[in-house]
Amino acid sequence: MAALPDLSHTSRIDPLWFEDGNVVLIAGERTCRVHRGILSRYSTVFSDLFTIPQPSDAPMLHGASIVTLSDDPQHLEYTLRALYDIDYLDNLASIYDIWYDHEIYPILIGVASLAHKYNIPPLLRRAVSRLKTAFSSTFEELKTRSGFYCSRTENLVDPKLHPSTKPIITLARRIHPSELDSVLPIAFYMYSQSDTESLLEDALRSGQGSDEWDVSVEDIRFFLPVATNLSRDCITKQSCLSTLTELTRSANRLELCTSRNPLRDMDEWFDSMDGLCDECLDRLKTRHRKERVRIWSNLGHTFKLDDRSGENRLSQGYT
Repeated sequence: MAALPDLSHTSRIDPLWFEDGNVVLIAGERTCRVHRGILSRYSTVFSDLFTIPQPSDAPMLHGASIVTLSDDPQHLEYTLRALYDIDYLDNLASIYDIWYDHEIYPILIGVASLAHKYNIPPLLRRAVSRLKTAFSSTFEELKTRSGFYCSRTENLVDPKLHPSTKPIITLARRIHPSELDSVLPIAFYMYSQSDTESLLEDALRSGQGSDEWDVSVEDIRFFLPVATNLSRDCITKQSCLSTLTELTRSANRLELCTSRNPLRDMDEWFDSMDGLCDECLDRLKTRHRKERVRIWSNLGHTFKLDDRSGENRLSQGYT
C-alpha cells in the first residue's frame, strides 16, 4: 500500500469527522471524514471524482479513502457544514449583520465559492441569495446602511465598518452570470473608496495568484487611472502594470501631479522607465500629449479670456 500523506500537522474538524465516513478530505492543515454518497448526491464534481478507479495500493485511513484538496480549509468547513445541516445558512445571524459581524460574510463567500467550484446548485443558490440581500439594491435601502450618511468622524465607506468587497467582486466575476451581477455596481462603488496606496498594492498583486480574491487587472482599470494606460494589445500586462504603478508613485513623490507646469513634455521621463512594452509606452505618450493639448486649448477658459464668440484665441496658435 502506498504511504499515507503526512498528517502530523493536521487537525480534525470535529463536527465533520464521522466514524462511519468512508472518505477523508484534507485541505491545508484540516481534515474531515465524511460520506462519499452525500458528496456524490449533491456534487457532480465529487460524483465524477469517485467514479475514477483507484489504485489497489491507494492509501487508506481507518478504512476510508483519502482525497487531498487545494481549497481554503475554512471554506471547505463552511461548505460541508452547510451540506450536512440544511439550517446552517439559515441559522446565521440576520443578513444585515454582515455590516457589523465580519464572520458571516466569509462564510457566505466561502460556501458560494466552493458550491460553484464543485457544482452544488442548492448551496450556491442559497449563499448567493443571502449575499445579494446584504448589498443594497435600491437607493432607499442604501440610505439606511451605516457608512452612507454624512458624519464628521466616519468615512463614506469605512473599511472598519464593512468587510472588503474584493471577494464579492471576484466571486461575481467567477460565477457570471448569476444574481450577484446586480450587486457589482455598489460593490465597485464601495471598493473605489479604498485609498490610493491600497489600490496600487492591489494592482501590483493582481494576476500573481497571491490572493484568491485579488481584483483582476481588467477591473482594476475602473479604480486606478494608471491602469487605463495599459494597451489593449499588451501581452505583458503584469509587468507593464507594475511599471505604471511605480511611475505613479514616483510622480506623486516628485509632486508632478500638482505641478504648476502641466504643459511640459514628459516623454523623456517616460522613456527612462524600464518595464513598459512598446504598445503601453506609446499609449502613455499619446494620452499625455492629448492631455497637454486639452489643457492648452482650455487656457482661455481657465483664465476667463474667451472672446465673445466663445472661441479660445490661444488655441488657434497651436500647431
